[in-house]
Amino acid sequence: MTAVVSPQVEVLPAVPTGAVDVLPGISIYDTQVYAVSETVVLENQGPGDASDIEMYLALPRTITPLQARLSLSIDPPDYTIIVDEFLNEYALVSIPVIKAGDTMAVTASFRMAINGITVNTGNCMGELPQHDTEPEQYLEADAPQVMQLSGELAEGKPNACAVSRSFYDYVRLNMEYDDFNPGSIGALQTLQTMSGDCTEYADLTIALNRAAGIPAQYVDGVTCCTNSGYDAGVNKHNWALIYLPNVGWVPMDPTWGKNSASGDAYFAAITPDHI
Repeated sequence: MTAVVSPQVEVLPAVPTGAVDVLPGISIYDTQVYAVSETVVLENQGPGDASDIEMYLALPRTITPLQARLSLSIDPPDYTIIVDEFLNEYALVSIPVIKAGDTMAVTASFRMAINGITVNTGNCMGELPQHDTEPEQYLEADAPQVMQLSGELAEGKPNACAVSRSFYDYVRLNMEYDDFNPGSIGALQTLQTMSGDCTEYADLTIALNRAAGIPAQYVDGVTCCTNSGYDAGVNKHNWALIYLPNVGWVPMDPTWGKNSASGDAYFAAITPDHI
């Protein structure tokens, strides 16, 4: 059994009012609505029929105040929504049978309202939660080199927002962007080479924050759009969510912030094209 995935993103004209709740300290300056679809084509290349097939499709979900899922449609309609421990949502799709040599397409379609936001980080004192600070595969927050750099950049900073900003600026201004690579090398190797695509920019930013005890999460998404539609090398994108005291989870995109003129637009802020 093989699978081929084909995402599509299209801008829609209508902008709903109040699609995403506004939180204290958050300013929403624009909202865009997108039609997003993903088609997975399953092909049975075996000699016999394949039966009782179950597959998972990752679903974009509502994340206040960043985005809201306005509608969801899945074909075939025999599915169950699954939420994991990280609140990620998946559609568990059940397929009775695919005969030998046949193919079947599974398509999920959504309408998404995406906000452009800025976050007021002026009041950045207080306790930080103790989750999302541990090392993981590709996020080697406990590696000596990562811990040393994290400590050096954090030294003398007055609060967690200033510390996180120092990590963000270090990554965006010192890394060299490479061509799109569908794989991942992790934060430690990224620190050694100081090059990579958006995955490596996000990995190193997250690892530096976690090494300083600042919760950080990885975001896997898409950005809209190219003139010719979806292009994985252009539209597939990764960035970070960082937890700041008295603020909460805020987006950071060191890849799109790598040009000094656009740095402020992607620290505790995001443009309405990140889905």
